[in-house]
Amino acid sequence: MSVDPDPKLAPRGRSRFPFGFATGFYEFVAQRREMIEVITYADLDWGDDYDGEAWYPDELARWRMKSSALRDAGKCQLLIQHDVDSGPQRSMAMVHLERTLGLRSNVMIFNQRVDRARLRQEGQLAYTDYLLDDALLSDAERDGFVIGFHFNSMERAAWNKGLARRLFEKDLSELRTRHSIDFVSAHGGVAGPDGSNNRDLLLPDQRRLGVRWVHNGQTPRFTRSFSDGGLNRGKVDPATRDLRNFIGAFAPGERYRVLLHPQYYDADSAPKPAPGMQGTPWYDALFAQYEIDPSADSWGDVELAW
Repeated sequence: MSVDPDPKLAPRGRSRFPFGFATGFYEFVAQRREMIEVITYADLDWGDDYDGEAWYPDELARWRMKSSALRDAGKCQLLIQHDVDSGPQRSMAMVHLERTLGLRSNVMIFNQRVDRARLRQEGQLAYTDYLLDDALLSDAERDGFVIGFHFNSMERAAWNKGLARRLFEKDLSELRTRHSIDFVSAHGGVAGPDGSNNRDLLLPDQRRLGVRWVHNGQTPRFTRSFSDGGLNRGKVDPATRDLRNFIGAFAPGERYRVLLHPQYYDADSAPKPAPGMQGTPWYDALFAQYEIDPSADSWGDVELAW
């Protein structure tokens, strides 16, 4: 059963990182343009490769032929992705920060946002407010950002795959009235009674639709990928979630992906530690540092090895 959007359901989650930690990351990257080339999904040499189930083998072969040139130039490539799951105003703030620093990212947005807690706890489909700044996103597109479709079709279809495919096409068509949508990613979402989720959707022909599935289910290959998602699920060792360690291990000639969920970073409120992360030395030290000095630089000790 579906109910109308309710303003009271708008997300109010607390941020989980000091905003200065994200600012430090972007400044670190922006100051090393001669070593880190920031790319988007639109920059990949796709050709006619729509074989996401095989991780786009033709695109990978072309990438491998070009990686030696990057290595010779002393550069690596970095793709930054955002899943705009909740608190979209925080994503808009992050896009603004990236534009200010002359960086680009891949911003994956819903057409409608499902109230995850209500669906999981009550089995009822409801929608929250999901207020995006389309003017800002359009300006970002003109600056080379990618706006993609973060699909939640299985949840909205009560995990009926036939209905989910129809909803996918409807959502895609509606989003394309606002933005150029060439890439899609599956939302983690709420699993159905049989365990299926958005990543299990069998999409209509991607070539016909003119989209490529690029994350969570189907993806191009990267040397390594990082995600700050699912902080409280306990499925990933929190000791491995320090973005600084991930960036510090970059090597020339390789390409990397960083997925940041902007709802975890809010410039206008104090963050609250994620329960699943507390007790992790690097995370506790980060909060202690910013509590003493909100303008502290937590990236000063990070160096690239070449």
